[in-house]
Amino acid sequence: MERTARIVPILLLASLFPSAEHRVSAQPSDTTPPVCTLSSILPGPPRELRIVIQDPDSGLASIAVTRSVNADMALPPYAFGIKGPLPITATRIDPSKSMDIALTAQDVAGNSGSCEFSDSGATIPTLDARALAALALGLAAAALRKLEAI
Repeated sequence: MERTARIVPILLLASLFPSAEHRVSAQPSDTTPPVCTLSSILPGPPRELRIVIQDPDSGLASIAVTRSVNADMALPPYAFGIKGPLPITATRIDPSKSMDIALTAQDVAGNSGSCEFSDSGATIPTLDARALAALALGLAAAALRKLEAI
């Protein structure tokens, strides 16, 4: 005995249920990752970096400290999906060493961004008279080459 199967066209099935509707509405998607900015540096002691993280589109889902060297980080509690600015403070532990921090934040839409801040405390090197003279001669020579090229 041979069996046959009937294939009912999908359009025919749809005509049997005219009240069933499926609507897809296009909603703008969030493609912008969270942003973090250094809002201020407090000289201390101890020195503090004040950072602000926010995602005004879909809101923040998670924040993680990915690096913390010589820094005490204070991540405040926050509500899932918060869109406003979230303040974070990094405090230098050993005043004789610099601090280095990195954060990663993900928003509700799945976009993620990261930021790094360093408090190197580097000073601008001073130049003696010979070094200044050599620098001045080098700059003058470069300026002359540009003028000759014109």
